[in-house]
Amino acid sequence: MLTERLSKILLCLCVVAIACVATVVGCTPTPGGGGGQGTLTLSLDPSLDDAGTVKAPTITSAVLLNTTGQVIATATVTAGAAGFDLSGLGAGNYFVRVNDLGDDLVPTHIDDPTANVS
Repeated sequence: MLTERLSKILLCLCVVAIACVATVVGCTPTPGGGGGQGTLTLSLDPSLDDAGTVKAPTITSAVLLNTTGQVIATATVTAGAAGFDLSGLGAGNYFVRVNDLGDDLVPTHIDDPTANVS
């Protein structure tokens, strides 16, 4: 039980570390972005995997949720990376649900929805 909880916490920390939103210089937008709006790209770093159960070895689907849990954007998944068009979104706090894993949301803060972030 404790090992399972620690594995979940470690997974969440790894995913949060991966999803930390930082402006990427020269980031290539994922299809769907444009019109002066930014793109949020989420990918997994397998080098962060540790002992325990890996819940998301690849990204097959991802949705962006607001703080009330409503789906506000669906990602385009290309080569294992999820790309969100940030058109119409404001700066603020969001969550990403990867592969329909509702218990393991990725907290995400968007400072500037006109910038490309990864």
